[in-house]
Amino acid sequence: MREKIWAIWVARCIFIKKAGLVCAGGKIKLANEVMSNGTLLLILKSAVGFGILNVWILRFNKATPYRGGNARTMPEEFVAYGLPVWLTYVVGALKVFSALWLLGGIWAPLPAAPAATVLCVLMVGALLMHVKVRDPLSRSVPAALMLALNLAILQG
Repeated sequence: MREKIWAIWVARCIFIKKAGLVCAGGKIKLANEVMSNGTLLLILKSAVGFGILNVWILRFNKATPYRGGNARTMPEEFVAYGLPVWLTYVVGALKVFSALWLLGGIWAPLPAAPAATVLCVLMVGALLMHVKVRDPLSRSVPAALMLALNLAILQG
């Protein structure tokens, strides 16, 4: 009997999750009714901000499976795309500044739209560069994810 109840509970939870619903206080609600817009924006800004800082500060000179071409570092990646090395630092400054702006907006009344817009443009550029060097689709996943998160921030 317990196994049957457990199976029904698991099936119910899978259905609820697939339908975009959550169970809160014993009542099933749409996910957006449980999580306030402010909480969702906080999560999105944090994910984007810390994600960008991780890539551009902590992993700048480290090999990752997402680097374009055969590059092992960020400057090598820009060279693989046929771009000048100095552009690495311009793009990096824009991304780091935008990430800090989004993170700062968690505590101060900074509008997220300017930073998210800059990051959207840069992520579209990143996706185009991956296409240019004919990278496998898997290498474009981080840029596509960041683009989607920033578009969600813009929808606010």
